[in-house]
Amino acid sequence: MFFPRLRNQAKWAFVVLIVVFAGGFVFLGVGSGGLDLGQLLRDAFGNKGGSSTSVSKAQANVRAHPTQSAPYKALADALEKKGRIDEAITAWTQYTRLNAKDVSSLRHLGDLELGQADRFLQEAQLASLAQQEASAGSRFRPT
Repeated sequence: MFFPRLRNQAKWAFVVLIVVFAGGFVFLGVGSGGLDLGQLLRDAFGNKGGSSTSVSKAQANVRAHPTQSAPYKALADALEKKGRIDEAITAWTQYTRLNAKDVSSLRHLGDLELGQADRFLQEAQLASLAQQEASAGSRFRPT
């Protein structure tokens, strides 16, 4: 109304903003719930590359240097990345014995043990429920 020329130029600014926001949503995968272009680019440029230590190499390093703490940490990280949490807890425990002042590692070990305890509790509850369901038919017999 007062500034028609400014209003016409502002339309292009809004179009540019819409394109930038839409491109950002597509690139970052907002709301996709699955694999997105940003994740593919991060994977392609080596965020999840083969730079992690293999479990066998880490175990050999622990056997070669049993009194050093760094090989135990590398072993624990490798086991954790492979999903072998029970073995990772053992390696983290040995690492924290050798390096007792590493608070973040102690906290991480505590988190792993808490997750393990939660998993065991769920398994026990499921076993108890299965036992109750298995013996439910024997309680109600006809007289």
